[in-house]
Amino acid sequence: MQTRPIPARALAATIAWSACCLVLPCTSSGCAGYQEFLEDQTDTAPTAGTIEASGAPAGVWTFPVGHCASGMREGFYGVTLMSEDKQHAVRIVRNPIGPMTVAFRAPGSNEEYVAVPCRAVVGSMRGTGTRINGVAVLSGDVRFSCENLRGAARFTCS
Repeated sequence: MQTRPIPARALAATIAWSACCLVLPCTSSGCAGYQEFLEDQTDTAPTAGTIEASGAPAGVWTFPVGHCASGMREGFYGVTLMSEDKQHAVRIVRNPIGPMTVAFRAPGSNEEYVAVPCRAVVGSMRGTGTRINGVAVLSGDVRFSCENLRGAARFTCS
């Protein structure tokens, strides 16, 4: 039987969950405070980069990438890159039969994402072998130049 080391992040989540349920009040729906812990795990994944929009249809804005989330939560292989306040969001979707797709959501809205035509989308995206709450952690980097939208980012998202 082969053994593999447990990634530190997964081990920390397991230990924190155990401590949560030993110290905090629990019901059949979970432990008090555990949801906040999970949100912190998702939101603190290392990211870096800047995304800039310079006209229609996105508008005019620039944001440093502050958060990211794995697209596995919403049924696609890719990531959502967000500003620190989560008002700006750009999705990078890995297409199994074509180039990666870039889509944005208007700042501060809950509208659907709008795909934009791109001249170049270069980068890589891969699973790290770690899962948090059943969601595969994705790591990679991307550079894109699209119609009135461009950017570059490094990410590790759960």
